Amino acid sequence: TLFRSLLAAARICPTVIIANPWSGPGTVMDASWSKCIRQLAALRNVRVLGYVDDVQFPNDGPHGKR
Repeated sequence: TLFRSLLAAARICPTVIIANPWSGPGTVMDASWSKCIRQLAALRNVRVLGYVDDVQFPNDGPHGKR
């Protein structure tokens, strides 16, 4: 699976993972993804970065245009 492949690769070489903590590689919440992220973050040569999709927020907000 994608998760096993990702973990195997991360054990071999330094890796940066950019992950959507909500859904992972898909469109719905996946408990397997959360578990995989925790396992990756525990590896010494892995950096996990998260992002949150901001498409739900309007372009004009209290801080002006973005």
